[in-house]
Amino acid sequence: MTENNVGTGVWLIRILFGLWALVSIACIMTGGSAWGYGIARWAEDHYLFKGWGMIDWIVGLFGGGIVAAGLLLAGFFFRFLSWNKAPLASLGLAVVSVAFLIATFLIYSQTGNADDSNEVVLLQGICILGLFVLALPPFLHWMLARPRPASATTKIPRAS
Repeated sequence: MTENNVGTGVWLIRILFGLWALVSIACIMTGGSAWGYGIARWAEDHYLFKGWGMIDWIVGLFGGGIVAAGLLLAGFFFRFLSWNKAPLASLGLAVVSVAFLIATFLIYSQTGNADDSNEVVLLQGICILGLFVLALPPFLHWMLARPRPASATTKIPRAS
C-alpha cells in the first residue's frame, strides 16, 4: 500500500467518525425536542389536573427513543475512538444515560392510572432494558480501560 493510500484511508475514517458523531448529536437534539415537548405538556397538564393526554405521552416517549438511539450511537463512537480520554467520556455518557432513563421513568410513569397499569409496566420494562443497553456498555468501557494496580501475584524480577 502506498503512502498516499494510507493518508486517504485515515482521512476517510476521520470523516466517517465525524459523520457518526453528527448523526448521534442530531438524534439526541431532535429526539430531545420531542421528549422536552412531552415533558412541557406533562408539566402544563400535571398542575391543572391529574394525568395527561395519550398523544403527548406517545410523542414524548417516541422522542425518548430517538434520544436513546443517539446515546447508543455516542457509546459506540466513544468505544471505537482512539483517544486517551475516551473511557472517561464513556463514563460521562453512562451517567447521562442513567439520568435520562430515571427522568424518563419518573415523569412518564405519572399517567394518572394505577402503578401497575399496562403503560407503566411497559415503560418500566423499557427503562430497565435501557439501563442494560445504554448505560452498562459505556460504564464497562470505562471500567475495563482503567489502569490496574500491580497484583500480588505479579512476579517482580530479582536483582542478581
